[in-house]
Amino acid sequence: MLGQALTAQASGSPEALEDALEALERARDLAPTTAEVAMAHAAALLKQGSLAVNASRPSSAIKAKKEAAAAYTAALKLRPTLVEAYRQLAVLHLDGAVGGTSKWRATALRHAKSALALAPALASSYDALAEVLLRTSAWAKAATAQVSGQGGGDDGIGLANMTALTGEERSKLLQAVRASIELSAVEAKVSSNSSGNLPSTSDTERGEAAALAHYRLFRLLASHPDLESGTGLLREAIDAIRSAARMQPSRYAKLAKKFAEFETAERLSKEADRRGALEREAMVRAMHTPSEDKRLQEEEDAAIAAEREAEAAARGNRKEELR
Repeated sequence: MLGQALTAQASGSPEALEDALEALERARDLAPTTAEVAMAHAAALLKQGSLAVNASRPSSAIKAKKEAAAAYTAALKLRPTLVEAYRQLAVLHLDGAVGGTSKWRATALRHAKSALALAPALASSYDALAEVLLRTSAWAKAATAQVSGQGGGDDGIGLANMTALTGEERSKLLQAVRASIELSAVEAKVSSNSSGNLPSTSDTERGEAAALAHYRLFRLLASHPDLESGTGLLREAIDAIRSAARMQPSRYAKLAKKFAEFETAERLSKEADRRGALEREAMVRAMHTPSEDKRLQEEEDAAIAAEREAEAAARGNRKEELR
């Protein structure tokens, strides 16, 4: 029964998803202590919520997400080490579908940290933490800009608003995103999930997550106050957006091209500054060369004169001795 439900869920159609939910509910009744059933039921409810969002049915989406959160919570009671359950609960609390009080941010962060503690070698653990950190810091600050249409982006945060991050927020975000990128590169080398070390997500999903991590790194660095201080942040930002464009060109190629134009302009500007500095230095040397030559000539003349005086004095002494 569970296998049939998962097959129906994978087809993606609303009708098939309804069939999957019915089958999973029956499976849950038959095996109420099986964590895998609870997780599959939660995933189906989560997909139902996503379909409702796409169909512009917000009340149905909220209902499905609340039920998904309850299913993930039930799964954790059965098996407290389910990393994916913690990760999904963190995102669900961020969406505001669960709780609805001022505590939802702290709860989301707690779930994200639990996922990271259980699976520190998975890129998705750091992705969840970065998501929470973003949306509980700059995301809140950018809310007004988003409503007025001035912000926005793949992570819901306008680039300009990234400058509002505190130094501590930016440091934590950079650590999380860089760790995700490093781990996703390792995961990309794994051809299958047969070892059980990776979550049951497709290569496409992992690729999209990796592209988003590179994109987030780019945005964090592009708004960094030390971007142009010669610390290598600009080079890292350029590499990050190029990697994102390579992984998901349909979403990030245009931005990568735009930033490449900025890079060219920045390089030309620096070259012009360097040439200007060299020319100014040459002018200063040219201005000082005549006076320097004159000083050296005067010193040489004085030395010659002193030498001649010494020779004359020596000759005078010899004449006196001959007398």
